[in-house]
Amino acid sequence: MDKNPKALIWVESGNALGHIRIASLLSKALISKGVGVTIASGAFTNDHSKSVDMGGAKCAPLPGEVFDKMGQSLTPNGKLPTTDKAWQQERKNALLEIYKETRPDIIITEQFPFSRGGHIDELQAIISQKEQSLEKKPVLFSIARDDMFAATKTALEVKPMRGGLDTLRRQVFSVVKKLIGNQNATKLKNTMLEKGIGGSSFNKVDFLKDHYDGVIVRGSEEVNANNQASFTNEIKHLLKFVGYFGSPDFPERNKELKTPREVLVSSGGGWRQEDYNLHATAIKAREHTTLKDNNWRHLVSQNCPPEQLKSLQDLAKKHGGNSITVEPNRPDFQKLLANAAFSISQRGYNTVVEVMQSRVPAVIGIGNTPDFCEDDRARSLSDKGLFEVIDQTELSTPERLAKKINQSYAHKVPSHNIAMNGAENAANVIINALAKQRATNHDKSNDAKSFEPSKQASATVKSIIDSGKTPLKERQSNERETDSNSPQR
Repeated sequence: MDKNPKALIWVESGNALGHIRIASLLSKALISKGVGVTIASGAFTNDHSKSVDMGGAKCAPLPGEVFDKMGQSLTPNGKLPTTDKAWQQERKNALLEIYKETRPDIIITEQFPFSRGGHIDELQAIISQKEQSLEKKPVLFSIARDDMFAATKTALEVKPMRGGLDTLRRQVFSVVKKLIGNQNATKLKNTMLEKGIGGSSFNKVDFLKDHYDGVIVRGSEEVNANNQASFTNEIKHLLKFVGYFGSPDFPERNKELKTPREVLVSSGGGWRQEDYNLHATAIKAREHTTLKDNNWRHLVSQNCPPEQLKSLQDLAKKHGGNSITVEPNRPDFQKLLANAAFSISQRGYNTVVEVMQSRVPAVIGIGNTPDFCEDDRARSLSDKGLFEVIDQTELSTPERLAKKINQSYAHKVPSHNIAMNGAENAANVIINALAKQRATNHDKSNDAKSFEPSKQASATVKSIIDSGKTPLKERQSNERETDSNSPQR
C-alpha cells in the first residue's frame, strides 16, 4: 500500500455552501494525516465556492447547476436537472474521468445514498469501477447528517424532484399534514414511498450493505438516541457517530473587548423567503428587547436578491438608523459570532454547530414540516438549554421573537461535552478502515506495512467502535461573561 493514499470526495451543495464546508473540514483532516484529497463537485462552477478554504485539496469541477431568483435549480441548458439527460451524461463522464485520473484508495460520497438520489447514475458508475478493482479496492464511505436517521425517515430514498416539482410536493405534504396530523401524514408518505408512489425509489439499506464499508454520521448518538428511524438497526454495524463537524480553529472569545458587543443576525449561505422574514422580524423586534441599546449586525447570503437586500437595509434605517447594519456574509463571521452579545439565526447544520462552539446565547428559527428534519436536532439541543428555538410561524411577530431573545439572554449557556471534532474523528475512522482492509488483503506483504494509522487514530477509532458512541471532547475553558446586564456581553 502506498505511503500516501488518495481520497476522492464527491459533494454537492446546491446554491449554498454548507456541504462544501463539510467537505473542506474532512479534507483538511485527511490531508493532515498524509492523505491526498480530490474533491469533485458542481459547486466549483459557482464563484461563491471560492470563499471556502479547501485546505490544499485538488478541486475537480463537475458540470454545475444555475439558480434563478426563486432558488430553483436548472442546468445551463435551462432544463430541470432530473430531465436533462445530456447534462446528466456529461456529469457522469466527467466523474469517471476524475476517478480514473485520481485512482483513489478512498471514496467518500457526502449525503448519498441518504439524499442526492438524482445523481445515482453517476455515482453508481464509479461504485461499479470500484467493485471491478481486482486489487487495492478502494474503501467506500458515506457521510450523513445525524438527522438522516430521524424517526420520520424511511428505508427507501426517493430521487429528488427539484425546482417547481419539489416545491409542489412540499406544499401538498404540508396541506395533508394539517388535515390528518403530523404522525399520520408521515406514515402515509412512507407507505407511498414503499409502493413506489410519488417518485422512483431504491432501498438505501440494501444499497449500503452491498457496497459501503461504513457511514460517517456527523453528529452525536447521545443527542439522537430517542429519535432514530427503524431502519437504523439494520445498518448499525456500518454507522460511526463521530461528533459534530466543528471548526478546529474556531476563534476564542476576546474577553478584553473594549467596544459594546453586537447582536449578530445570520441566515447561512442559502436564501429562502423565510430567511428574509427572519431578518425583517429581527429588525422590528430590536426595540422590544433588552439588547435594544446594542448595535445589531445582519449578515445575508450572497444569494439574496439585490432588491431584497435593499428592502432590508431600508427597513433597518427606519427602525434603527445607524445602529442596525445589513450587509452580505463576511469571511470573519466566526470571529464576529465568537465576540457577539447574542446570535439570531436559522437551523442549518453549520450554523447550529458554530453557535454551540461559540457558547453565545442564541435564538434559532426552526420549521414546521417533517421534511425539515434539521428541526429535530435543533429541538434536541434546545432541550439541553444550549439555545432557544422559535417556529417560523412565530417569526412573523416581532414581539414573540423579542420575548424569546430576552428569555435566552437572561440565562447562562450551560457547559456541554458534545464532541465538536467530528472531522478529525472521521478521518481516523476512514484511515483505520483502509489500513485494516489492506492488511487483510496483503497480511504477508511488505506493502501492507508501509502505511499504518497513528496510535492516536487507532485509539480513537477503537473507542468509537467499541462503545458505539462518540468520544467526549474536553470542553474549552474559555467561558463567556455571565453578567446578563453587561452591555459588553
